[in-house]
Amino acid sequence: MLTKVHKPYSDLVAEALEKEDDISTSPLAYQLLTLFTLPLSAIGEKNAGPSETVIFVVDALDECGLGQRRKDILEALAVLLSKLPEDVKVLVTGRDEPDIRDALQKVNIADYRKQYLNDIE
Repeated sequence: MLTKVHKPYSDLVAEALEKEDDISTSPLAYQLLTLFTLPLSAIGEKNAGPSETVIFVVDALDECGLGQRRKDILEALAVLLSKLPEDVKVLVTGRDEPDIRDALQKVNIADYRKQYLNDIE
């Protein structure tokens, strides 16, 4: 977990949690923005030199529920992807489901790559 290995991030998340003690009841997009995107952006702004690259992994996205639950997750992920600093990379894995593909294609991603496991030798 990033908070265990990156003290500046951990401090910013703790600060956010102190301000928002009921954040677990907030929409997922707001939680990701408050606890992930904004702290990482703040760290990037404070550092004048090159920062460490952070890789955010979303594994088995196709198994994150169906219907409205998955739609909420996809919308939150789209917001997250559009607001992340450049030194944060995102790896999303999952089956090529139409709703997932449609949600990810709507996001303006500078370096988007799609790879199917059955295409890898």
